[in-house]
Amino acid sequence: MVAGLARVAMMLPQALEQAGILVSDLAEAGRLRNQKDQLEYDVRETLLGLETARIDAEGLYIGLNQATSGLGAIDYKD
Repeated sequence: MVAGLARVAMMLPQALEQAGILVSDLAEAGRLRNQKDQLEYDVRETLLGLETARIDAEGLYIGLNQATSGLGAIDYKD
C-alpha cells in the first residue's frame, strides 16, 4: 500500500508543475478572466500555491519512498 502511494506521489510534482505552466501560458495569452477584477494577483497566488505544493509533493515522495524501503524487510508475524 505504501509503495503504491509512493508511486502516485512520484508523479505529483510534475503534474503540479504542468498545471502552473498551463496557468501561466493561458494568462500570458490573455485567455483568462477574473470575477473579482484582480487577475494578476490571483494568477500570482495560484502559481505560488502550485509551486509550494510541488515542493511539498517532492517531500511527500521522499518520505513515502523511505517508508517503502523500510517496509521491504518487514514481515507480518503470526
